[in-house]
Amino acid sequence: MAWVTPHDFTYQESITSTIMDGVKDNLLHLGELRPHCQVRDAAATPGGSGAWTAVSWDSLTTNVASMASSSTSYVTAVESGFYLIGASAVFAANTTAGIRAIALSSGSAGTGTVYAQSNTTQHGGNASGLTIMTGIQLASGSVYLSIASSDTTSNSVTNIRCWALWCTA
Repeated sequence: MAWVTPHDFTYQESITSTIMDGVKDNLLHLGELRPHCQVRDAAATPGGSGAWTAVSWDSLTTNVASMASSSTSYVTAVESGFYLIGASAVFAANTTAGIRAIALSSGSAGTGTVYAQSNTTQHGGNASGLTIMTGIQLASGSVYLSIASSDTTSNSVTNIRCWALWCTA
């Protein structure tokens, strides 16, 4: 069920069950039926050398309106509107300095329009966590999560999450 333009009442108009059903449906859409999802990839390994790598969802925590599918790296705009989309990942500790990054884009593996990106440089053997969030106006299409690392020896990434929420038409 999608958001519909609310009824425009006229002076002394009688309220009918059909009109009120439309009001109820819109209230449900703004509440529990609002398109939203949270997806997860427990672990992934970027290709090294700084190349962007697509992740693959192995868990759909929440998936109202079927915004995500298992074994994909994207969430889909199920209706036109403004979406709040975010992601996070933890890059494993190692002693090799280098770039670690996550990005939200319109194409797989960091291609297309980049909506948000976060980079960090790892030093001293500590794990690096990255989080990004952005608002995107989408009529249709998908938003992909990609990860990258310049380290080619030990570049495991864990606890990869992405979430999306339709905010308004």
